[in-house]
Amino acid sequence: MFKLPKAKQYNYIPVYYNEQKEKQETAQQENSTSYEQRIKGSFRHKKKLRNQTEVVKSNIRLLIIIIALTALALYFLYF
Repeated sequence: MFKLPKAKQYNYIPVYYNEQKEKQETAQQENSTSYEQRIKGSFRHKKKLRNQTEVVKSNIRLLIIIIALTALALYFLYF
Protein backbone atom coordinates (compact mmCIF):
# COMPACT_ATOMS: atom_id res chain seq x y z
CA MET A 1 0.00 0.00 0.00
CA PHE A 2 2.65 2.47 0.97
CA LYS A 3 5.65 3.08 -1.24
CA LEU A 4 8.69 3.82 0.87
CA PRO A 5 11.40 6.10 -0.56
CA LYS A 6 14.71 4.52 -1.40
CA ALA A 7 17.87 5.63 0.30
CA LYS A 8 19.89 8.25 -1.57
CA GLN A 9 23.12 7.11 -3.13
CA TYR A 10 26.11 9.37 -3.57
CA ASN A 11 28.69 8.81 -6.25
CA TYR A 12 31.68 10.02 -4.24
CA ILE A 13 35.05 8.88 -5.52
CA PRO A 14 37.89 9.61 -3.12
CA VAL A 15 40.86 11.47 -4.58
CA TYR A 16 44.42 10.41 -3.82
CA TYR A 17 46.49 13.25 -2.37
CA ASN A 18 50.22 13.28 -2.99
CA GLU A 19 51.86 15.98 -0.88
CA GLN A 20 55.23 15.84 -2.65
CA LYS A 21 53.65 16.21 -6.06
CA GLU A 22 51.59 19.15 -4.81
CA LYS A 23 54.69 20.91 -3.45
CA GLN A 24 56.58 20.27 -6.67
CA GLU A 25 53.77 21.70 -8.81
CA THR A 26 53.44 24.84 -6.69
CA ALA A 27 57.22 25.38 -6.70
CA GLN A 28 57.33 24.97 -10.47
CA GLN A 29 54.44 27.38 -10.89
CA GLU A 30 56.11 29.98 -8.64
CA ASN A 31 59.39 29.66 -10.54
CA SER A 32 57.73 30.16 -13.90
CA THR A 33 55.83 33.26 -12.73
CA SER A 34 58.92 34.77 -11.11
CA TYR A 35 60.89 34.09 -14.30
CA GLU A 36 58.21 35.78 -16.39
CA GLN A 37 58.11 38.77 -14.05
CA ARG A 38 61.90 39.03 -14.13
CA ILE A 39 61.91 39.05 -17.95
CA LYS A 40 59.12 41.63 -18.10
CA GLY A 41 60.93 43.75 -15.54
CA SER A 42 64.16 43.66 -17.50
CA PHE A 43 62.37 44.80 -20.67
CA ARG A 44 60.71 47.63 -18.76
CA HIS A 45 64.04 48.63 -17.24
CA LYS A 46 65.75 48.65 -20.65
CA LYS A 47 62.90 50.66 -22.15
CA LYS A 48 63.12 53.17 -19.30
CA LEU A 49 66.88 53.50 -19.77
CA ARG A 50 66.45 53.93 -23.50
CA ASN A 51 63.88 56.67 -22.95
CA GLN A 52 66.20 58.45 -20.52
CA THR A 53 69.13 58.33 -22.95
CA GLU A 54 66.91 59.63 -25.75
CA VAL A 55 65.86 62.56 -23.55
CA VAL A 56 69.48 63.36 -22.73
CA LYS A 57 70.48 63.21 -26.41
CA SER A 58 67.54 65.42 -27.32
CA ASN A 59 68.49 67.99 -24.68
CA ILE A 60 72.12 68.06 -25.85
CA ARG A 61 71.02 68.49 -29.47
CA LEU A 62 68.70 71.34 -28.48
CA LEU A 63 71.49 73.05 -26.53
CA ILE A 64 73.87 72.80 -29.52
CA ILE A 65 71.23 74.26 -31.85
CA ILE A 66 70.58 77.16 -29.47
CA ILE A 67 74.31 77.89 -29.16
CA ALA A 68 74.76 77.74 -32.93
CA LEU A 69 71.82 80.06 -33.59
CA THR A 70 73.01 82.57 -30.98
CA ALA A 71 76.51 82.54 -32.45
CA LEU A 72 75.04 83.05 -35.93
CA ALA A 73 72.82 85.90 -34.72
CA LEU A 74 75.77 87.61 -32.96
CA TYR A 75 77.89 87.23 -36.11
CA PHE A 76 75.25 88.95 -38.26
CA LEU A 77 74.67 91.70 -35.68
CA TYR A 78 78.32 92.69 -35.19
CA PHE A 79 79.81 91.96 -38.64
